[in-house]
Amino acid sequence: MEPERMGEKQMKISCLLNFKVKSVVFWLCFLFLLFSRYEAAKALGESENLSPAPKKYALLIGIDKYGGEEFKPLQGAKNDVELMKAILTGHFHCKSEDITVLTDEQATHTAIKAAFQKLSDTVKKGDFVYIHYSGHGSYTCDLNGDESPNWRKDSTWVSYKDFAIVQSDQNPHSDRSLPPASPGKDCAEIRELQKKESLSPSPPVSPELLNNYDILDDEIHSWLSSLGQKTEHVIFVSDSCHSGTVTRGEAALATRGVPMDFRPHPLGMVPVQNIFLPGLRITACRDNEKASEYRKEDKIHGLFTWFWTQSLEQARPDETWGNLYKRTCAKVRQYAGGRQHPQIEGEQKRLIFGGSFADRTAAIPIRYVSHDGLTAKIDAGSLLGVTRGSVYRKADIRTKNKEYPTIEITRTYPTWSQGRIRGTFKVGDLLLLEHYQHKADPMKIFVRADLKEDQLLADKIKKAVSTLPAYEITENQGKSDFVIQILRPEKDNHNQYVYSKENDSLPRSCADQNPECWILTPDEALYQEKLKISMADDDKGTKVLCDNLAKIARVKNLVSLSSAPGQISPVQLSITIWRKSEPGNPVEKVQETSSIWPERIEAGGILWQQERTVTAREPEQFDLKADRLLTFSIHNTSDKAFFIYLLNITSDGEIVPFYPTPYQNKEYAKVEANGIRKVEEVTLWIDQPGYEYIRLIATLEPIDIYVLEQKGYRKRSEERKLNPLEALLSTKAGHSLRGRNLGPISTAAWTTVLGAFRVTP
Repeated sequence: MEPERMGEKQMKISCLLNFKVKSVVFWLCFLFLLFSRYEAAKALGESENLSPAPKKYALLIGIDKYGGEEFKPLQGAKNDVELMKAILTGHFHCKSEDITVLTDEQATHTAIKAAFQKLSDTVKKGDFVYIHYSGHGSYTCDLNGDESPNWRKDSTWVSYKDFAIVQSDQNPHSDRSLPPASPGKDCAEIRELQKKESLSPSPPVSPELLNNYDILDDEIHSWLSSLGQKTEHVIFVSDSCHSGTVTRGEAALATRGVPMDFRPHPLGMVPVQNIFLPGLRITACRDNEKASEYRKEDKIHGLFTWFWTQSLEQARPDETWGNLYKRTCAKVRQYAGGRQHPQIEGEQKRLIFGGSFADRTAAIPIRYVSHDGLTAKIDAGSLLGVTRGSVYRKADIRTKNKEYPTIEITRTYPTWSQGRIRGTFKVGDLLLLEHYQHKADPMKIFVRADLKEDQLLADKIKKAVSTLPAYEITENQGKSDFVIQILRPEKDNHNQYVYSKENDSLPRSCADQNPECWILTPDEALYQEKLKISMADDDKGTKVLCDNLAKIARVKNLVSLSSAPGQISPVQLSITIWRKSEPGNPVEKVQETSSIWPERIEAGGILWQQERTVTAREPEQFDLKADRLLTFSIHNTSDKAFFIYLLNITSDGEIVPFYPTPYQNKEYAKVEANGIRKVEEVTLWIDQPGYEYIRLIATLEPIDIYVLEQKGYRKRSEERKLNPLEALLSTKAGHSLRGRNLGPISTAAWTTVLGAFRVTP
């Protein structure tokens, strides 16, 4: 072999050996690194075994039936439990085996106590505990003196009881209704009776005896204290009230409370330690209010629980329990008209379940496709705002043409929906909402007269109400949105209504009294105090009734109006609040300085000083003193131009579009992409207490906002056909569009935000 060839070969061999040596070194280093990481992971795993990741536990209690005819059964408590479990296991990834469910006969006093004890024995530091009770509430005499002297009663959960055992018990005070004196006097008598019988402060109580009595708030406090010593993440929710009502209608929705239990509670003298409770406690209403049930999609739930679970299903990991509570309160307020106010105490600023759950995205997964490929089920339901008729398209960015496969929703459930397929889908495909079908169904009204002589008046009212576009008559009180009750209420010498029984929902009727018409909720609570209408002149009274119903519909519909679910508005509305200022006075420092408005302006010949600026957003409600001026600025954060419209919804049912003004052309409403508009043409002077709402509507194409006015609607609808959004707004304003198919509206076509104010004197 030639020398040059030999040298070249040796060089190649040398290079190859060097490469192999380097490779061996590389792999040895790599294996050493793996081994080091393994040891580190092992050590970390041992450390994690010492401090495992927090777990989520739940105790869900729902009682509809109480074992006898003593209490009116509920219809929604077990539905609440079923819904809560679905949301905890679905959105919050709580394991089924870590959820304890007690319903009806399972939910005895001792069983609930044992469930709390099991939780205390199981949970560890950092774990989350969610407790939810749906059922009747009540109260009994405070025997250990821990309640306020002005109240002197213990609140209770009404656990399941076998009333055959209750009535046959050897306890001399087995009758819940004893004694028949006034409540204040009764408790004093009970305490005296207890002293005479020399009951021990800590009596031994058998489970059989305990199961005949309610669960005291003292007991619940003690159980929560035990849990609080294990973990600070305890969320306690109670959808019940202290006292229910006896309703006129057999199909009336129930309130979650029963009359007071006058028997001395066997645990009533047990002293209670005043221990700080960590976590959060939430109740469905105030002490003096009723917790109502609520019908949704032919199923009944607790009113509070339905909107609470809706807020939970929509929750994001960066939200707090306080955010969730505020959103729920806003929804309860919109539906209940201010008659039920949820309450909260505790640590509201903590993240919901520590933020340890997945954020919702706009894309919704398909959970099931039928064998024939014609129907599908999606992982979103009515709690997330899904409606029948809405259209979802396949979220596939690789599709170049516009012929996306779609699913039209045909049926909705709280946490999932079913739809009709056009195209091809498979399980796991993602969907985006393309066209949203807003609900425009008329509200249902049930009309009833107490006395036979008022039946003709009832028929007259039915006929008049049936002409209102926003309503239709129903013969089922339980499926109604409102009840019109014709009664002839009797009053005593002190001008107070006379009731046949203490807990009757309505006063008794007497034929010699003048007829009145009361507008009620389905559980027979007065919707608003002023809605007691005299029918002495039935023509005049019927007109007043219809006018009030029309106002209620306008306010409810336009306040609850929303754009497509999951949509975040790209348009922001800033509202600056001004108070009167005397010329020459020094300008005070404002709470939140506006970068757009000066510190003082003149309007209506009055000098106004800037007070603060708020950003309209739901569900937040702002407190506002009367005699204030409002000005507005709009920020379009989108890369598209929007046409902007503002309207004022007043407490008395007036709908006032005010921007742009009628004489300004359509283009004046346009706010360019990333543009800011300072509204200088109009201001709003708020001078009366009540509720005021400012709604912003932003559209990609111009609309005629003045279709919201009755005269404007009639004139414009005759001149041209309304587009789908104009038709929706007209329907929400109570104008007649019956028989018209509004059709789904493109989610990108418009958006809306609401500023809500509670105005006080």
